[in-house]
Amino acid sequence: MKQWIMWWLLIRRKHFRVAYSAKVICGTHDYKILLPTINRDFLKLIKAKIVFLQHGVLGTKNLVDINGRMFDTFYADVFVTSSTREKNIVVNDLKYPANSVLVSGLPRFDRLFLKGTKVKKQILIIPTWRDWLRDDETFKKSNYLSIYNSLINHSYFHELANEGYKILFCLHPNAQQFLHYFDIPDYVIPISQGEAMVQDLIKESCLMLTDYSSVGIDFSFLDKPVIYYEFDQVRFLGKKGSHLNLEHDLPGDVVYSEDQVIESLRRAHQRDFKISEINKEKSGKFLLKKDLNNSERVFEGIQSIGKETTFERLRYGFVFNKAFSRFRKSRHYFKIMQFVYSFMKVFCRIKPKQVIFESGIGKQYSDSPKQIYQKMLTDPFFEEYKFIWIYNGYDIEKDDRLKIIKRFSWEYFYYLATSEYWVNNQNFPYYIHKPKHTTFLQTWHGTPLKKMMNDVDSFSDKDADYVPRMNKVNAQWDYLVSPSHYATERFESAFRPKAKILEVGYPRNDVFFLSDNEKGEVLRQLRNMWGINNKKVILYAPTFRDDDKTSAGKQDFKLNLNIEAMYKALHEDYVVLFRQHAIVKTKLYIPDYFKDFFIDVSKFSDVQQLYLLADMCVTDYSSVMFDYAITKKPLLFYTYDYEDYKENLRGFYIDFEAEAPGPLLYDTDQLIDAVQHIDQVEKNYESKYQQFYNKYGYIENGTSTKKVIDAVWKNAE
Repeated sequence: MKQWIMWWLLIRRKHFRVAYSAKVICGTHDYKILLPTINRDFLKLIKAKIVFLQHGVLGTKNLVDINGRMFDTFYADVFVTSSTREKNIVVNDLKYPANSVLVSGLPRFDRLFLKGTKVKKQILIIPTWRDWLRDDETFKKSNYLSIYNSLINHSYFHELANEGYKILFCLHPNAQQFLHYFDIPDYVIPISQGEAMVQDLIKESCLMLTDYSSVGIDFSFLDKPVIYYEFDQVRFLGKKGSHLNLEHDLPGDVVYSEDQVIESLRRAHQRDFKISEINKEKSGKFLLKKDLNNSERVFEGIQSIGKETTFERLRYGFVFNKAFSRFRKSRHYFKIMQFVYSFMKVFCRIKPKQVIFESGIGKQYSDSPKQIYQKMLTDPFFEEYKFIWIYNGYDIEKDDRLKIIKRFSWEYFYYLATSEYWVNNQNFPYYIHKPKHTTFLQTWHGTPLKKMMNDVDSFSDKDADYVPRMNKVNAQWDYLVSPSHYATERFESAFRPKAKILEVGYPRNDVFFLSDNEKGEVLRQLRNMWGINNKKVILYAPTFRDDDKTSAGKQDFKLNLNIEAMYKALHEDYVVLFRQHAIVKTKLYIPDYFKDFFIDVSKFSDVQQLYLLADMCVTDYSSVMFDYAITKKPLLFYTYDYEDYKENLRGFYIDFEAEAPGPLLYDTDQLIDAVQHIDQVEKNYESKYQQFYNKYGYIENGTSTKKVIDAVWKNAE
């Protein structure tokens, strides 16, 4: 016993000595797990350069709380990545200094790309782990177990096995202890990751079925198809979501139900298990080079990148971010930052070719600003531009030219003070005065139906200076986008702008003029996301009521709709997608019984894609009607409070009852009847619909984004 203790002490002593004297510490996880102790005093003695090699391509799972530079739980001098896209995630989302991030490819890719492995008739099912499944009882009751049990027992896998395909079921190491709870049929072979090297399985298999694991990206690098089965996406990703737009960015088919898995599997089988061209293109964005020099590039990068400077450790580290977070919550913050902004506006130079975007007061990546930004990314004219997005999320297309900042952060004020261009679909705060040499493009966010600003007699919930104050804000606009001559007239009376009005249509509506293939891909992703399958889609998109507030003063919305009656009458043929107005702060409660029929999509920011998906739209007094009319699909108006809204709340610019391109419906029964006889409704309103379109939607033809960019940037006076 004493001998063992002596050996243990000697090993520990050597471990301390090596850790203390090391010049470089490399690891695929947190470097502290390589140390003999995580005692704070000992950590202060470590002088080595810390290199984070990673253990997979990041992006799917949000890692801000795990690997974020702003916390004291994780740190690296060199952060190894596989692509420019990944570097942009590390810089923008994890907040590492750009010069600390190495784009090289992961060392393990050298083995992945070695030739000589023959692809077998072998399908690899390899889901990742769920950190909430920690004990036997929880696991036995989980949908993880029931869903994968159902999947591996599906008859199509039996058919493939009869054709000579091996079906491998490889659980994550953390799930191996629960393997005996699965009902594994004879034609499925359970594999332990200890028994087989994952990279060998990747190279041998012809198709991979995973969920959120980074091995799916590795698999796609070999030009083989991947299916991402994300039945529990909302829970797995959590409140922060993903660094990616999963449906748009992942190099495989993202599916949400067993039927969709089998459909995708059949399509891959028909292609002889070759990757689709779309997914091949997506895969390429996650990889620097497909060669055997990844380890060499990492080695050279470690040598060339130094340790963080003292300034960088302070600026990017926990202490500064914690101190600023406390300051941000202080009641003095906004007064001080207003003063700082005024100072920066005078003494900081405007940075030419720098564009700052905001949509939905920083809560959305959507609308015309998104469309303009995406067009700029592919236009050589903007190759040397820098783009700033004010956005509280993470799922923006990453680019070398992009920086994402949080609304009201110190960077928010700095970049507003120094950007040559502002692009917004609403306004910035009234106390933010535009710098003298900045150009402000106001894209706005809808065709006016309800009276606005100077056209409203009085605002009961605003102070007396509200309208004059907003007139000063609106006077800062240099360009204002209008979707029609009617809208131009309303904007002029409501806003009294000094801006040049671009009557060219809304860039956001260019999506309606995509090619059939492009539309088809969007619709496939959306249908998969909400498990709609082949049912018809009703989009219900009401506006808010000014007087509908919670006791705390937050904007509320009460659903004056009998969901149960709608379910009984319509659920076999339809699903309802419900989207609240962005200003509403409360979440609608929908009983679980109706969750597959009445689906809340309020958090889905791209409403134009919802218009593409919907077979009909139900709205009320929302400007939704003007955009949706461009699609020429049926519109129904659920106006249960029509007289009260018209007389007591806002009032309308138009004779709404006379011009509405669909029936005004006053209760659930009328709405159900209109849906059930929608073909007759279309015939009855064909003439009014065409008149409505001719007045409000005639400009839109898919070229609005180009026209706005030409006017503001390329042909600006």
